[in-house]
Order: sequence, then structure tokens, then C-alpha cells
Amino acid sequence: MKPFRFHGLATQEIRTATAWYAKQREQLPREFQQEIQSTLFKIQRNREFFPVDFEDVRSALMDRFPFCIYFTMFEEFIWVLAVSHTSREPYYWADRLPET
Repeated sequence: MKPFRFHGLATQEIRTATAWYAKQREQLPREFQQEIQSTLFKIQRNREFFPVDFEDVRSALMDRFPFCIYFTMFEEFIWVLAVSHTSREPYYWADRLPET
């Protein structure tokens, strides 16, 4: 299976959301992290299942939380551009595509 690489801002989005959920309810950060791991596992198992949303970027909606993981595939890895709340402006992450 291809490994994941995360844009630094995608990592920050995860941290910010986790901190917000920690203020809401004690167990939510752990549940949010588990949901991220579950969605990443689905991406690794069946990348082609997820729809192309922008250029070669695919989107994977989380089941329990209003977030979407945007990713693109390279020969050696899967690049995660954003872990975005679904209410955010669309394609704000478009400039995070690495140059090939």
C-alpha cells in the first residue's frame, strides 16, 4: 500500500479540529482521530472509488464528522492536501498541489 504524505496545512487542520472537539466533549478528539484513520484506510484500499473533485484531486467524506479529506495520487505516495470542514469555501486548498 502506498504511504500518505500530508501537506503541513492539512496536518494543522487536523490539529485545529481535534482541539475544537476537545472543548466540546472529552471523547470526541479520539473519535475524530479514529474517523480520520478509518477514512485514510478506505482511501488506501480503494483510491479509485472516490470521485475526482478538482483536476486530479479526489475527495473522501468522513462518515461521522462533517469533514472531507482531499488527496491526489502519485507513483510512490498519496498526497493529502486538506482535511476540510464541509462548510469551508470550496477549493481553498487548490494551491497545495505539489509541482510535478
